[in-house]
Amino acid sequence: MSVPPTRGRGFDLVGAAPEDPLAQDRDRDEEQDQRQEQVDDLGRDARGELQPRGAGAQDADEEGRWDGPDRVGPGEQGDRDAVEAEGATDGRLTAGAGKVALDSTGFTAYNASSVETININADGIYMGDGGARTTIASWTSGNRIQWYSAGEIYEATPETYLDDSSVSRTLYPLVMRGVRIGNDAALIELAAVRSDTGAGAKIIIGEGFRLKGYFSGAGNSYATNRVVHALADDVILESTNLQLLGQTTSTGAVGTYAGKIKVRIGGTDRYIPYYAS
Repeated sequence: MSVPPTRGRGFDLVGAAPEDPLAQDRDRDEEQDQRQEQVDDLGRDARGELQPRGAGAQDADEEGRWDGPDRVGPGEQGDRDAVEAEGATDGRLTAGAGKVALDSTGFTAYNASSVETININADGIYMGDGGARTTIASWTSGNRIQWYSAGEIYEATPETYLDDSSVSRTLYPLVMRGVRIGNDAALIELAAVRSDTGAGAKIIIGEGFRLKGYFSGAGNSYATNRVVHALADDVILESTNLQLLGQTTSTGAVGTYAGKIKVRIGGTDRYIPYYAS
């Protein structure tokens, strides 16, 4: 009775092949891989509604969530288990002891008192009370957008006031602020400009030690610590009452007439003279 040849490593072996310990190890590895693939498939089905993330984050999430027979122990897992996300059967994913939640409606973050502070969904971005308008760079509320530790925007705590008829009203302040750090400067620029030259209409608000080097148009510079600069071909002030507060006044005689400034008042050109002191 002849035995069919068995293929092995480029030549034929006649007769029954001897037992190969390496082949047995490979068989066990293949069985382990198949079991792990089944566990991974179950994990993906349970997370069905969640958006896919990066491959590294997904692998770490699967390792932290499923207790399979081949899972690495805590000592070997290391820092990857420092933050664990928990998935619910409804597809909701939470992390940070419930301080962050992600589900089919969007993303939600909560402060230490479990009060919703940030909500990002199909309607937009919601943020709650960012604290008193008088507080500067106070980011403990969880409701302020912070830039580089030197800028913030937030909806401040509502304030009450009495109008001219002594009726109590509520003020809802929206604060956008550049924050000066030490002896440096803070600046906010609101502008519509050309992409090639940067020329355009601007409103510049600055606070800092002698902003002389920032602007040098027409031979002038910001020789002051605080400035509000409106820069445009036309600057229009439309108001029933125009008030100028804090101006230096004098009852002394003026010097020699030096020229006039053209302004348009009520649609008619007018001229304001100025004199040399």
